[in-house]
Amino acid sequence: NQLNGTIPTELGQLSNLIHLRMAENRLEGQLPSELGHMHRLQTLAVSANSLTGTIPSIIAELVSLRNLQLYNNSFYGTLS
Repeated sequence: NQLNGTIPTELGQLSNLIHLRMAENRLEGQLPSELGHMHRLQTLAVSANSLTGTIPSIIAELVSLRNLQLYNNSFYGTLS
């Protein structure tokens, strides 16, 4: 893909989505906290983009999440 721009907050409304793969694109900006509303999400792959900022703490509440790929971005801060 060659997706560019920011990740739309509206993706958080896709509550039945299981796999979200947007790795190796030209996405920028922050990871929207609204993604934390995707309770069935098992895969979140956004590696190799130009994402910045902190990783929203609500991501830790995704109890179905099995595969989290965030590498090769510019995230900072701590995870708790």
